[in-house]
Amino acid sequence: MPSSFPVRFFLILCVLAGPAGAQFSSLAVDANAANVWFSTNLRLRTDPAASARLMYQATAAGVALMPGPQDEPVTRTRAEVNYVSDDADVVVWTVGHTGDNSVPVPGAIPQNSSSQTVIHRYSDGREWAFTGNVRLSRNGRWAWIDNTALNLQTGERFATTGTLASRDISDEGEAVILQSGHLGLLRPGGSLRPLPEEIPQSMFFLDRQAVTLVWSRSATRESGRAIMQTELSTGLTTALVEDCVVCDPLSLSGDGRSLLVYGRLSDGTPGVWALDTLSREHTNLHAGTSVAASLASSGQTACYSGSEGMIQCRDLQSGEVRTVVAKTPVTIAATTPKGTPIYYMVPGSLHTAQGRGLAGAVVAIDGHAAVVHSSTDTRITFQVPEESSPGTVTLTVDQADSPFRSASTEQMQAIFPRAILLSEILTEPSIDFLPFLENGTRGGLAGIFQPLRPGEVVWIHMTGLGSDPSILRWAWYDSANLSGLNLVPEEITKDEGWYTVKIRIPESIPTLSSPEIACVSPWDAKVGTRIKIPVELL
Repeated sequence: MPSSFPVRFFLILCVLAGPAGAQFSSLAVDANAANVWFSTNLRLRTDPAASARLMYQATAAGVALMPGPQDEPVTRTRAEVNYVSDDADVVVWTVGHTGDNSVPVPGAIPQNSSSQTVIHRYSDGREWAFTGNVRLSRNGRWAWIDNTALNLQTGERFATTGTLASRDISDEGEAVILQSGHLGLLRPGGSLRPLPEEIPQSMFFLDRQAVTLVWSRSATRESGRAIMQTELSTGLTTALVEDCVVCDPLSLSGDGRSLLVYGRLSDGTPGVWALDTLSREHTNLHAGTSVAASLASSGQTACYSGSEGMIQCRDLQSGEVRTVVAKTPVTIAATTPKGTPIYYMVPGSLHTAQGRGLAGAVVAIDGHAAVVHSSTDTRITFQVPEESSPGTVTLTVDQADSPFRSASTEQMQAIFPRAILLSEILTEPSIDFLPFLENGTRGGLAGIFQPLRPGEVVWIHMTGLGSDPSILRWAWYDSANLSGLNLVPEEITKDEGWYTVKIRIPESIPTLSSPEIACVSPWDAKVGTRIKIPVELL
């Protein structure tokens, strides 16, 4: 038998289609990354309220809800911290709402929704609310809202006919503007200062003194993509990164000396890295295609979070890494296109949940501890407690040092038969779709390369058979047609969380071109499964 088994707005890159994105997004930091702001759908262990996307602040004292309005009578479908001033006095956030308290479906676009961007100043409680794009200067004095500059100290506004084209604005409110087809640098109340004509339309990154401009150059027939740097005092343009397949600038430090980049790391894998714009030295930060990252305006510290569910900050000079939020798990229910679960939990049976940050996690269902059989970063297999009851249950997944808890509502059924997958035993995603079959006559795994023969016994390792598997109905089927042949297993044995169903291959099996074994509920024929049996046809 088998054994048990700076102020920077956030950047999040969701290129990878996986069971879940990053747990944390919209990272923003103050001048030296002493404090980190972020948003998440997860809730603190001390806050059992219903799920909603909220904004949090991590300080030396721990993690807490970000100061500000957090309890409006609507559900947030979007909450992002966009900018924080160097002194952490001014914060810019964007919040989206639906018109009721229902929990939004992930990825769905809510109807009757609205979003609002707020500039909040803690020192005097002043707020400005807008519906357009907002940029904030590192010193917290200036904000650009679409084509209008706002002096946050005096309240004076400066309108322009151009379009904002830079992610950053200088400490004096200067920004890159596209005006009448021409790019230029504009100081509020001043006139457009043209950029060199060879600079194309792009997303621009500006240092705090409006001395250095960083931008992307698209690939051409002669050369690949590149990240370029222009010295605005001289107009001199040089390449920071040349001939790259993927290289996107994410964030520039206040002095223009450090740049966060999404692209290929030194080992060729995608991820986020830091570039010293003078020495051109690279510092790998985090691998992955679902990463949130933020660079302190001092340029000394970069903070980032990936799929494993941690927020970490790295000192780019010493290399020291500190953990801001410890590994945090999240589970994502596997559903059909119609939103129904692919797998249901059954009391006493094995169940595999997918997600992120699951390696080493602890699982409970309605407060009852579940025995974990195996776990990786993206999946965890556990035995559902016997005392669980069919119906709606709460699945919680914890990591010991995380301040957050992942809780989700799941459905429990009395019976939901399925074959255990090899990946649930061997943790090999490449064999995710193969059922766990053994040759009970000759020994060893059974599969397309080790087919069974007529007269041999196949051991099918299954879960979800309920408390009395003898009531289930079994039959041979040919997948090419609907003909069936009732059968009775020779034996069904129970192990920890799964059953081993032993069935002898009939001598008449050669008449079936694609043999399958069906197992269905005695009460509902729609509740069941079919398992392809690899048979060497004679």
